[in-house]
Amino acid sequence: MTTRRAALLDKYFYFFFMSLLIAVVVVYGFSYTVDQNLIHPPCLAPLSFICMRPSFSGWVLFFILQSTLIRTHNVRLHRRIGWFGVALRVVIPVLGISTRYHSALQNTPLQLDRC
Repeated sequence: MTTRRAALLDKYFYFFFMSLLIAVVVVYGFSYTVDQNLIHPPCLAPLSFICMRPSFSGWVLFFILQSTLIRTHNVRLHRRIGWFGVALRVVIPVLGISTRYHSALQNTPLQLDRC
């Protein structure tokens, strides 16, 4: 029984336990502030904030897609679109630093409640 459980955990760890768990944690974590601060902000957001949203959301979705491709044994497509992940990996830290800089200029903790 333990080998069967270990095989299931090994087989589905990244797909079910990691990629979907990360998506759930991100959605839950941002659910309290995303509407009033990101979707309907009181003032126009800086460009780094606007670019950060699809980039970071895309990273989570890309991780789920890549895990799904490996789980379904589609390694060729996984490797082919992996370069998109490299591009996201380069863009995300730049956007994170830029967003933090703009937030510091506004003197707010990554919120747009003061314009």
